[in-house]
Amino acid sequence: MSKHVAEALIPILDAEAISNAICIRSREYCQSISISGANKRLDFGDGSAILKPSGEGLLLQVAANDLVTFYGIRTLLQGFLFSTTTIPGDVVEWQLGSGTLLGAVPRSGYGRSCSNGK
Repeated sequence: MSKHVAEALIPILDAEAISNAICIRSREYCQSISISGANKRLDFGDGSAILKPSGEGLLLQVAANDLVTFYGIRTLLQGFLFSTTTIPGDVVEWQLGSGTLLGAVPRSGYGRSCSNGK
């Protein structure tokens, strides 16, 4: 269980395409990307991010044990978001990670996996 967890709902159209674009751009920064349906889990070693496209937009969850990794992953994802699409209000509102936004997305058990080759 990670010490620092935050979630955000980004109200965007075509959340699956944006999720895919974020994964492509994240490959050189993370150790692996696991895929379960449309959901993706990015493993950064000391932290992780889950991207879940939904009818409401793109749900994000960031988790890490230390603050530097936690904020680093959040900053990386936000940078990719802002450079990939227009976000209403130009702000990402993070909430303490309670799991309510992501519902029952498992933290493990993802099907396919692709390594970044490192």
